[in-house]
Amino acid sequence: MKLLFAVIAAAAIATPVFDSGKPGIFHITRIANVTTAESTVPAQPVSGVKTDKQSYSLGEPIKMTFVVENPTQRNIVLKFSSSQIYDIWAEKDSKEVWRWSRGKFFTQALTSITLKPGERRTFQETWNQTSNDGQQVSPGAYSVFAQLMTMQPRPTPVMTQITIGSVQAIIKTMTVSAIVSNIDAAVGQTVQLSGTYLGWRPDPNSPVCKQGPPVTRSDWAISDQTGCIYVTGPSGLDPTDDYGKSISITGIVRKTAKEQPYIEVRTVILNQP
Repeated sequence: MKLLFAVIAAAAIATPVFDSGKPGIFHITRIANVTTAESTVPAQPVSGVKTDKQSYSLGEPIKMTFVVENPTQRNIVLKFSSSQIYDIWAEKDSKEVWRWSRGKFFTQALTSITLKPGERRTFQETWNQTSNDGQQVSPGAYSVFAQLMTMQPRPTPVMTQITIGSVQAIIKTMTVSAIVSNIDAAVGQTVQLSGTYLGWRPDPNSPVCKQGPPVTRSDWAISDQTGCIYVTGPSGLDPTDDYGKSISITGIVRKTAKEQPYIEVRTVILNQP
């Protein structure tokens, strides 16, 4: 009788820790297949995932929070086969488009975490809306999943939903000359451009770049076979060490009061050689 009561009590306490169905609110699940430090009775901690917003503009960083909590009155030990504690990923139309752990290295060693009674562990990551192949994802509805990477069998992932962009939003692949020659039509459009990173050393012969940085002194340049154009916003690249490397960018076309076109950057991808 005491054993049965302990399991029921843990489940009852777990229910109200999180809520679901609202923007920025955790979606809950119970995590099975873990044990308390004092007993072999399966414990029932809860986990949840949320994003800081429900709707995002194209290229806007998505901040995600994954939480695990022990609602019981005893220690709970979570065991892992590597240093990876959790994973977070995004799906569109039930197909994975991005995974946080992709390309990361985790030590292959047994790892464990002990959650004390009432203890909550919080993990936070940011997704910049690039897919697993390094491209800006398309507008639409997405499901964001999070899961503890305990030893098999693993707990069921938790999920929340977001929207990116609008159904009318389109990312156009363009060249520098296409932007410059049709600047009035291009302004305000989200474009993708591939070329060479020039940092703070733009092409001096370019009619557009020889006008100088359009927004700030930190504006940088990109060139393709058709011309050179300035980009405003952080690149994440080194103006010296990364000079001349192949990159792909996504951004919004803008122009100054003097009609100088430039790109307001959203994402920067360093292409593999």
